[in-house]
Amino acid sequence: MPHLDAVYRKYRNKGVKFYAIDVYEDGKVDPVTYFNSKEFGYTLLLDGDDVASQYGAKGTPGVYVIDKNKKVIYKRPGGITDVLVKQNVDLRIKQALAR
Repeated sequence: MPHLDAVYRKYRNKGVKFYAIDVYEDGKVDPVTYFNSKEFGYTLLLDGDDVASQYGAKGTPGVYVIDKNKKVIYKRPGGITDVLVKQNVDLRIKQALAR
C-alpha cells in the first residue's frame, strides 16, 4: 500500500479522502498494528465487510476511486501491478478534480 500512500500525500490537501478498510479478518494479523507499523498517512477503518459487500469486493487488496457523486470511477482489476494501480488512481483523481 505504499504506492497508495504516495498518491494520498499528493492529493490530501485537495479535499481527497483515502481510507484503508479492513475486511475478511482472519485474526492472524492485527490490522491496527500492521497499519501503524507502515506509517500510512490515511485512515484505517475496521470491520468493513459490509462495505466490501456493497462494492462487490471479493478479495484483497481492492482499490476503488469513488467520485463526489458516490460513483465508482476506478476499480482495480485483478493481476495489475502496484505501479499501474498508482498511475490509474492518480489519473482518475485528476479527472474527478477537473470536473
